[in-house]
Amino acid sequence: METDRSRLFWNIGKPNSVSHTGILVCLVATLSYLAPKLAGALLLQPGMVWPLWPGCALLVSVLLLVPQRIWPMVIPAAFAAFVFYDLQAGVPIGSIAWFIPADTVQVLTAAFCLRYFFDGVPRLNSVKALSKYLFFAVLLAPFAAAFLSAFGIHGDYWTSWRISFLSEVLAFVTLTPAILGWVSNGTAWVRKPRAYLLEFAALIAGLVLLSYITFTASESGSSPAMLYSLVPFLLWAALRFGPVGVSTAAIVVAFLSIWGAVHGRGPFTNGEQLNSVLSLQLFLVFTATPFMVLAALVEERKHADDDLREGEERLRLAMEAGKLGGWEWDVKSERNPWFGGAHLLFGITSTVRSGFVQDFWDRVHPEHHGQLRKAIEIAKQSHEEFDEEFRVVWPDGTLHWLRSRGRFFYAPDGEPERMLGISRDITERKQVEQVLRQSEAELMEAQRLANVGSWRWDPRTDTVTWSEELYRIVGLDPGLPAVSYKEHSKLYTAESWDRLRRAVEEAFRTGTPYELDLEMIRFDGARRWLIAKGEVRRDSIGHIVQLRGTVHDITERKRTEEALRESEARERAKVKELETLLDAAPITILIATDPECKSITANRTGCQLYHVPIGTNVSRSVSTVGPPPPFRIMRDGIEIPADELPLKRAAATGIPVIGTFTTLVLGDGTEHHMIGNTAPLFDEDGKPRGAVGAFVDITELKLAEEALSKLSRRLIEAQEQERARVARELHDDLSQRMALLQIGLEQFEQDTVGFSSKARQQLHDIAELCREVSSGIHDLSHQLHPFKLDTLGLVASLKGFCREFSNQHNLQVQFVHNDIPGQIPKEVTLCLFRIVQEALRNVVKHSGAAEAKVELSGHGDRIDLCISDSGAGFSLESAKGTGGLGLISMRERLRLVGGHLLVESQPARGTMIHARVPLSSGSVSTRAAG
Repeated sequence: METDRSRLFWNIGKPNSVSHTGILVCLVATLSYLAPKLAGALLLQPGMVWPLWPGCALLVSVLLLVPQRIWPMVIPAAFAAFVFYDLQAGVPIGSIAWFIPADTVQVLTAAFCLRYFFDGVPRLNSVKALSKYLFFAVLLAPFAAAFLSAFGIHGDYWTSWRISFLSEVLAFVTLTPAILGWVSNGTAWVRKPRAYLLEFAALIAGLVLLSYITFTASESGSSPAMLYSLVPFLLWAALRFGPVGVSTAAIVVAFLSIWGAVHGRGPFTNGEQLNSVLSLQLFLVFTATPFMVLAALVEERKHADDDLREGEERLRLAMEAGKLGGWEWDVKSERNPWFGGAHLLFGITSTVRSGFVQDFWDRVHPEHHGQLRKAIEIAKQSHEEFDEEFRVVWPDGTLHWLRSRGRFFYAPDGEPERMLGISRDITERKQVEQVLRQSEAELMEAQRLANVGSWRWDPRTDTVTWSEELYRIVGLDPGLPAVSYKEHSKLYTAESWDRLRRAVEEAFRTGTPYELDLEMIRFDGARRWLIAKGEVRRDSIGHIVQLRGTVHDITERKRTEEALRESEARERAKVKELETLLDAAPITILIATDPECKSITANRTGCQLYHVPIGTNVSRSVSTVGPPPPFRIMRDGIEIPADELPLKRAAATGIPVIGTFTTLVLGDGTEHHMIGNTAPLFDEDGKPRGAVGAFVDITELKLAEEALSKLSRRLIEAQEQERARVARELHDDLSQRMALLQIGLEQFEQDTVGFSSKARQQLHDIAELCREVSSGIHDLSHQLHPFKLDTLGLVASLKGFCREFSNQHNLQVQFVHNDIPGQIPKEVTLCLFRIVQEALRNVVKHSGAAEAKVELSGHGDRIDLCISDSGAGFSLESAKGTGGLGLISMRERLRLVGGHLLVESQPARGTMIHARVPLSSGSVSTRAAG
């Protein structure tokens, strides 16, 4: 979106009184005086050539921010300030007389064009918007104004034109985008994280320092190669901070480079003054413009990503609302996870989360294997959408029709990676289509056997001619005269005759043919449905002389339609049966028939859960007085107020409540953990009239998870105890023995005077091997159980481990820590140490990086750990189903201490592992300082 008029005007830009307007005009006049005053401060003397004139750029920014009705007051005030400054600076009156018309042309051209083409204040967050701004404000307006302002500058006309043009271009490239960007995004920047603002401050500080070194530090012309050092900072500004960052960075570079140039410093001081100014202006313009384009491209990409995420969320909600079945096929792993109601489409009552493609093919009817595989292959090769109908065999042996639609997604090399799609049951539609096809076949056979009747009518003589078949259709003896047009009202019902009469009159008046469905009453009283077609016939000069047509008996088709209506009635009966089935379903279904949820009915399972008779109202009122209610609904140990109950929220707001976790506490203290979804019900006017919810009792699952958690804790504790035991055995027994063996070998080596040189060398090699084995046993002992952790604390242990790991594996490991508390629970200390061990081993095994960083920081009630490298990285999506035991062990250890693990990685961009652990004051503590 290019503009957002609701957020771009400050309150002072919307004057609603004469006093506010006066204040605004005075403020604009003051700024219009101070802007050239500030720019003039960059010059050694007023008579020097101006590399940048900020006045018009500032005024155009103001005009875009204020209502157009006060432009006639703002523009003269700004121009008066320009004239006052020029007179104060000693500019001749003749030059001022040229400058004012030039500024008028420039300001009005830029302001009107931008206001018209942007419908308000420009937001340069797309290439299209930036292109329009560059054309109208940066190119067109300064180009036109330079033809007038050049007369006010002494010297060669075209040299003066060039100076005027480029000084205005430079101002519109840097100053105006910065002003508009900060005004439009100022409130958004206030809400930015502190780290983001600090990063921006660091960018500006670094750019100021580098620009100072490049443009002002050297008294003589510095090397032009220093100019390339600005590129990383401008890239940083474009990629991270968008158009606002680029324009602000460009202003910093422009002001410092101009100051340095006019004071004889930097790379733009060689040669004449005019040539130096030209080089400086061209450098700044062609430096700022490409990075503004890059920033616009980055913003467009961000908006596209946001739209994509929103589309995915809408697709998910649509699938849940439409009760469709979704599926995904991983081409490499052959995994075929289902989601939504896909398992119900195959007659499976239990929810299927994932499986393999072969599970799907086992349920497809064998007759459809060939056509289905062919359709999939065509979709894969042609990159087109897959859409196929086929039959599946349910576990009870019945056949059902499904329609599946999907699309392949491809890797950068063009190979298919996965296929995503949805399916729905079309069995009923297929049955109806079968009935229709059969009826149509019978009708076509009837048409072939019973010829269509034809007729002709001459309106001049009212002569009607029928074919023999038409006599049969009407039920009239062919030996009798045909019924005249005037007597046709006796053959049709009143409504059919009225439509036929009007169609015939329209045909004679305009020559338009007609086709009508009519109801006929035969002479024997029988009713028949007909399709009557008619058209006019003209003579050689174009006059209508006759009406002719056909009559087709479609009574059989009408009967078929009646049969379809009866079929729909039967389908409604099936729906009733489905409701009965839901009543017997093993899930709790609650239905509130009013927005206040004062009356809630439940299926049989729900009534049994709430211990209420079937068919009674299961709603309750939450009250803190009186006897305790028969049941309570809790979340995280706190009773949910009535207005916050999922069913009540859906009924009151009209918004579904998805994935709600609650605890049902009955009067006898029994607890049931529930998970479910609620959806609102609407009346004919689209207003919420109640809600329906479906909840599953997951109490047994929760108990199983708790039991599994306890088992995991015991396993990890047993593992650590066994590691400690083995480490003690290695350190206290085997290591000491190896030490004695090493001492004995060294003594024996000293007493080998009579031995041959080869024997002495072999003995020396054995002694060296003994030293290596002893060192390996010592290292293995420390890896199995870090004894330093118990005595020196977490910081010292990690510091020593990182140093030893660097020496052993030729990996430069940097360890950083800050604000670590003195006392940390022992289980937390061991958990973090093991995570660092596992993470650094993974860096050596998989990343191929030469450096890694371990950061440990305390934040009051928690400790954060981050292990990062710049190695090969990996795809998180492809690693979801193939995660190794290392990540699983990390997650399990953190879960047992209440922590969380986050892995960030991309191919060729390194990996970051974040661990966050809360600190519990009641836990056993150990030393952390070292």
